[in-house]
Amino acid sequence: MCAEISAYSNTETGNEEALERFGPIFEPERSIAAFDGDQMVGTLASFPTPMTIPGGRLNSAVLSFVSARPTHRRRGILTEMMRQHLDQIREIGEPVATLHASESSIYGRFGYGIASYSEAFTIERTHAQFRAEETLPGELIVVDLDSARELFPSVYEMAARARSGTYSRNETYWDLRFWPSGIKNSLFVVYQESGETLGYVMYRSRGNWESWIPRRSPVVQEMVTTTPLAHRALWEYLFGVNVIESITAPNRPLDDPLPWLLSNPRRLERRPVDSLWNRIVDVPAALEARRYAHDGGLTLEMVDEWGGWDADVFRLEGGPLGASCRPSTEAPDLTISIEGLGSIYLGGVKPSVLATAGLIAENAPSAVATADSMFG
Repeated sequence: MCAEISAYSNTETGNEEALERFGPIFEPERSIAAFDGDQMVGTLASFPTPMTIPGGRLNSAVLSFVSARPTHRRRGILTEMMRQHLDQIREIGEPVATLHASESSIYGRFGYGIASYSEAFTIERTHAQFRAEETLPGELIVVDLDSARELFPSVYEMAARARSGTYSRNETYWDLRFWPSGIKNSLFVVYQESGETLGYVMYRSRGNWESWIPRRSPVVQEMVTTTPLAHRALWEYLFGVNVIESITAPNRPLDDPLPWLLSNPRRLERRPVDSLWNRIVDVPAALEARRYAHDGGLTLEMVDEWGGWDADVFRLEGGPLGASCRPSTEAPDLTISIEGLGSIYLGGVKPSVLATAGLIAENAPSAVATADSMFG
């Protein structure tokens, strides 16, 4: 038995706070639910969100609220919902779909590839020391909620434009970010130079006291900076918080320079985790939308066992100023899986790495090296 799949717009069920919080971004026409009779057994929703890509921005269909009842697993419910979701966004004209996965074993079979990793940092305060002192020209200011709501967006926007795979945030999203239950007990700190805000951190302290000994640890909810000095200043602030045992930051980019700033970097615990997953829905549109580090051309044979919308072979010509991608009858230089293309699309992993993993096959000499050069 396969449950019926249908559009769902019933707002009379669920937690009232959740409805109030997410109602402004909820789009019934982009939401899907599965029913077994009158019982809802699966859900899925997507949100059109501009995302930074190399050389610009592209509208991405961000997948969320994916669920299936444990009583109805292995009946094809998720597969059918994903089919409708990806068919819908392709028809709408959104060439890529993205998500952050709760489980890394789910979405590869639907053509999603890991496009970026992040790291979770933890360091004991006794080892939170910089290798060299530096005089900072600006100042650190603890601000209230209203000031944070006013100052944070411009910093985020500036930083987001410089990092591929970062979503844009509109006013509605910032309302969600500062939802009272989500920021309960949070503190907000900004770094400013000559009155200009160049970075911010939002964190909360967790833990308790045991036998009059503090077991508390600040947890960074979000840190965004636009200059190296702002980055250093905010870490310096966190290292200086009184009566704490350790500092934790669960979502830092792989190129965060903190390990190279520390006097004892081995004491920084670093745990990598898959972050953004990317699914190419329209190959020509996606490849033409981004820019490439160097001029070059490749004939790509795409393997998309689950989607199967596009022609099998495309000719890509691209560079820093633009790109074209068209169906081709030429012999392919590379054979690449659709999840592999999703992984290299934002520059988060080199094509040569995926070639070693078997997700890209080189059919012409130096084709992988050309791909490394172009997609960097």
